[in-house]
Amino acid sequence: MRVLLTGGGSGGHVSPMLAVAEALVELEPTVSLCYLGVRNGLEADLVPRADIPIRFAPAIGMPTSVASLAMLRFIFTLILGVLTATGHLIAFRPKVIIASGGFASAPAVFASAFLRTITFGLWRIPVYLHEQNAVPGRMNKAAARIAQQIGVVHAISLDRIPHSGNEVVGYPVRAEFRTIDRATARKKLGIPEDADYVVVTGGSQGARTINRAVVDALPFLADRKNLYLTHSTGAMLGKEYDAVKDTKRRLKSVTSKPEHYTVTEYLHDMPLHLAAADLAVIRGGAGSLVEICTQGLPALVIPKANLPGDSQVVNARELAVRGAIELLYEEPALVDGRLLEVVPGKLLAEKIASLLDDSDRRIQLSDAARGVFDRRAASRRSEERRVGKECRSRWSPYH
Repeated sequence: MRVLLTGGGSGGHVSPMLAVAEALVELEPTVSLCYLGVRNGLEADLVPRADIPIRFAPAIGMPTSVASLAMLRFIFTLILGVLTATGHLIAFRPKVIIASGGFASAPAVFASAFLRTITFGLWRIPVYLHEQNAVPGRMNKAAARIAQQIGVVHAISLDRIPHSGNEVVGYPVRAEFRTIDRATARKKLGIPEDADYVVVTGGSQGARTINRAVVDALPFLADRKNLYLTHSTGAMLGKEYDAVKDTKRRLKSVTSKPEHYTVTEYLHDMPLHLAAADLAVIRGGAGSLVEICTQGLPALVIPKANLPGDSQVVNARELAVRGAIELLYEEPALVDGRLLEVVPGKLLAEKIASLLDDSDRRIQLSDAARGVFDRRAASRRSEERRVGKECRSRWSPYH
């Protein structure tokens, strides 16, 4: 039984694949796994930590402008990526490809179609797509015709990615998000039992809006002596924004901050921190939302605006209407002559303080969050078991 996992670029695409890998190994200890991603994606760090062999193929995101040099670069990279992925498929000979979407999964998914074409249909590698967001991404929409089955997290996605084999299966979550208890987590992190612990993260790449807002909020939280705050900036490094450098530069102008404020680039032990926390401040990515629901953690969600289909806003609203999260929207503002989405630091501080001071509200959020996750937990397990079962039986390279 050989399974190729693919998807990446960000933690939101990698984490569900690691959870599926964990479940497949539990179901079938002799399974042979291989991960195909991009060399500069987060998977290059996370997958080896999970002791899964990883291979790489070039891939970049699709530009919005069709008639541009960027589109020519995208097409060239996609062709090169598909050819590279084809070589990896021939070498590994997987019985099934499980893809979580994102541009990093394109080479493997389209390489499976390429192999089927050049062998006149004799070699077929079934593709299973998993769509985490309420609004399907462009990659999964494009790959829908290639896939044999598509699993989604949100029921509203069924109409947005039509397919005869699509179904609601939930979001795969690693076991450590379900097994670490608060007392153990606090002991390991050195956080007093009576302290207020807040975890702030914009995801694996980070979020400019959240990073700047939390730094600006620090002076308004400085008098809370019992507050422990961990701030993960993310690893974003681009021409317009460097998450680490921008945050450090902004911190230099902060006159006061909570005594127990910690800033770090990435939290590899995120399950531990979330288990210990009283409150999380996060983006509206599907993975982040499911993880806080898994642990019943109260969360203040700041979804990123203006994504294709407003996917994060839709994700967050799906939970907000169930009373599982608190929502805080970005606001457009001119910053150094540029129109950016921002959250005022004082407003963020007030929201954090309000939730920390209202234990009844946090209990309500926690109970509702656990309810959302529980309704999907069974379907998530059935997805993992069904994929494992069908990899061994109905699905084969020649199906």
